[in-house]
Amino acid sequence: MKAIDRPDQIPFLWGVGRFPGSSDPYFVSQADMDRDVAGAARVIERLGAEAGEHVLFVSHFYEGCQFWPLERAAIERDVVISCAEANLMDAPRVEFFTRLLPLAAAVGVTADTLDGVEQLGLDLREVFDRPRVVLARPGAYERLRAAGVEARRIVALGPALVTECAAGELHVDGDEWDVVEHDGELVISGRGKRATDVASFGTGLRGRTLGTGTCGSPDPVVDIET
Repeated sequence: MKAIDRPDQIPFLWGVGRFPGSSDPYFVSQADMDRDVAGAARVIERLGAEAGEHVLFVSHFYEGCQFWPLERAAIERDVVISCAEANLMDAPRVEFFTRLLPLAAAVGVTADTLDGVEQLGLDLREVFDRPRVVLARPGAYERLRAAGVEARRIVALGPALVTECAAGELHVDGDEWDVVEHDGELVISGRGKRATDVASFGTGLRGRTLGTGTCGSPDPVVDIET
């Protein structure tokens, strides 16, 4: 990945974040963000969230470049959003939202979130059976499934978020990202010019590409070993 030396020269810089596997800053322009929202809209559609329903997003502050497209896509669909930090200390907020709101989905749940819920003396299944759909990260996904929650996966694939649909397929935004397998590792590249040039970035995740899925989504499918 090549970071921009002069971020002040990026037209309409939206923000700076980071993503797993890279210590470089991840610059995102407004044009990048606008394109990412288009792919995020398909994720919201696959969640089945309709206008007037509620979706909870659980993320770290530095993940804004990855999660804001999802949040904006939800807002543009007239979905009501709530947000919580993806750490142990904000687990009470997550539990509060699951209890008080009729959530269509909770997106981005982490292992720290689960630890915090358990420290409250609460049962994971009781809390996370409340949302209609739960997208959980590695470490949280396995624990929720073991607890009897029909969770789906959300995985950071470098700068991209890979999300599981109802058919159990992991989709990546095919308009923005190209994913190939190299010696068993998934390698990601940006399809077009972005504020940060992501080219042949080794994600550190082992898996394979599977082409088009069976659920009807145009976004390609990957298999990730966990």
